[in-house]
Amino acid sequence: MCYTAAPHTLLKLGVGKNEMQMNNVSKAGYRLLYEKAREQQLLNHLDNAQIRQALDTCISIYSDFEVVLNAGFTHIIVRHHKIQTPINIVSELTPALATAHIYFGDSLPEELVFKLTNKTQISDTIFELNCLGTFQRHHEVVYEPNLQNGKIPDLMLKLNGQTGAYIECKSQHILESEYNRIFNKFTSEIFAIMKESPLPKIAFEKNFRTEVHIKKTPNQKQIAELRKDIKNVSLDDLKCGSLCFGENIILLAVPKQQPYDDESSMHAADITVRDKPTSLHHKNAHLVIYSWPGLDVKRRRIQRKLLSKARKKLMNIPKGYIGMICLQTYGVKRFMKDLKDLLPQEEFRRIPFVWLNPFHESQLVCRNEYLYLRDKLFKG
Repeated sequence: MCYTAAPHTLLKLGVGKNEMQMNNVSKAGYRLLYEKAREQQLLNHLDNAQIRQALDTCISIYSDFEVVLNAGFTHIIVRHHKIQTPINIVSELTPALATAHIYFGDSLPEELVFKLTNKTQISDTIFELNCLGTFQRHHEVVYEPNLQNGKIPDLMLKLNGQTGAYIECKSQHILESEYNRIFNKFTSEIFAIMKESPLPKIAFEKNFRTEVHIKKTPNQKQIAELRKDIKNVSLDDLKCGSLCFGENIILLAVPKQQPYDDESSMHAADITVRDKPTSLHHKNAHLVIYSWPGLDVKRRRIQRKLLSKARKKLMNIPKGYIGMICLQTYGVKRFMKDLKDLLPQEEFRRIPFVWLNPFHESQLVCRNEYLYLRDKLFKG
């Protein structure tokens, strides 16, 4: 069993026999990583030697980490406080480490290697380096510049003359969040209940996907009602319309070709992975459980807090410079509404750019009076 890992989807790992230590990667495993890296459009600017150097460094510094290598999954697994976070070797680590070598040379600073292997800093540092790589192809960039007040933003990008942009990079840690813990608790219970029912399998064989929609945090009485009554539910029942269990849990069947409901900020999907590579796609999902609006409120609160922390880091940038925030986050659709209200405010007068998810379905928000700088900053 495996669960889809879209940008707004929770990932639960059941990696089994493919799991190993990074220092035990075979020649075939290395070749798989290299071939996958060469296929990545994100790495087209790198030559073969740069990719191999990045992969060699990855194997060296993550030698004690678990790794999962197969045709569809090439990740190291970071375990911290009972949370396991997968980091993609090909699309995340390789470009980050290649960027680090381009900037620092063959030998990486000890401080950077520490950040890259410290389990509380790995994801943030990879994101910073990948932002550095994006900008250093077109600009002169300083990594971790010092401000006069002692604060250290992540990047400083130089434009012509005595001007440029200080950049702060923030990454939302969804797997460590309270709303993820709450969602995970209830989805685990519901998945266990639905596993006892033949309904999802029968529906899938008939080209339907079983879906669970939740209005607000369910209570144990409603969970118990689902456990008791699901045995009597048939696909024909769901074809006639959705069924409610208590006030909050709604069960329905939809054609499996139908995309996931994008009105929900998170979902967890049950996909059976067999011996051959299986796409983590909505068409392969037997069962999907969607988050509810109350969790979305908690997520947006965290997003605004991240934005505020980044803004405060950039408050005392030198005169003539502007600030930019790069934010890796989830549930962008709703957060964009908050962002468009916040950015025109006076406190963002010198921080006119916010770049959401730079490497996947990115969106740039800019104050109107700084639109003239957009093309200078984002060349190519």
